[in-house]
Amino acid sequence: MKKLFENWIKTIQIEVQPTSMGIMLRQHKYTLDILCRAGMSSCKPVDTPTSSSKLFMLFGSMFSDPIRFCQIIGVL
Repeated sequence: MKKLFENWIKTIQIEVQPTSMGIMLRQHKYTLDILCRAGMSSCKPVDTPTSSSKLFMLFGSMFSDPIRFCQIIGVL
């Protein structure tokens, strides 16, 4: 059972980090992988919600390729 759980954790790319209060589950590496796929690894975070015109300026080129857009959305 433990081996099955460990394989499941690796599949969904969850990092288990022990803390003084218990454990913390993170998907930091998975998130970075998605940002790299989208060509956004050097982007800075923004407050949400944001205006849709800003989103179009940022992601306009990604929306022009529906296959790439579906691949990025599919991993979410």
